[in-house]
Amino acid sequence: PATPEIGQCTGFLISDSIVATNSHCIPERLKANPASCEDSLVIRFPDGGTKSTYACKKILAFSKLV
Repeated sequence: PATPEIGQCTGFLISDSIVATNSHCIPERLKANPASCEDSLVIRFPDGGTKSTYACKKILAFSKLV
């Protein structure tokens, strides 16, 4: 079995349901098939509230690194 990728990046909200982050934070396999990232990426907010972790639903766009 493949070893899961575990990483950590920063990001920021650009609307109530859209987070912007760096392109290198998106695994290459998701760039090849961005249809669903639900089981691959999570967004955590450090506030410690009742719901501070959210599953990614869809990658809207990313920049290619050169």
